[in-house]
Amino acid sequence: MNGENVKAILARHVETDATLMMGSYPLYRQPGQAFAAHHTVDHGAGEYACTVAASEASGEGETATRAHINTAEGFFSQLKRV
Repeated sequence: MNGENVKAILARHVETDATLMMGSYPLYRQPGQAFAAHHTVDHGAGEYACTVAASEASGEGETATRAHINTAEGFFSQLKRV
């Protein structure tokens, strides 16, 4: 797995106007630049959610938001049980 693989998968399955929320693994940095917004959380530092300033948030209204990857983690935890 490398940045090019991740970029190709995201390009195939995610609209470019999406906001990506991912872990801080370095592999995700470059592919995330192709999207409206890309926010990370650093689990290694004990961070599981963070507030993203309104100036960094995407979407209408430009309000602050919480960045997290709980939705993806929950989905994959269920998928592994199938």
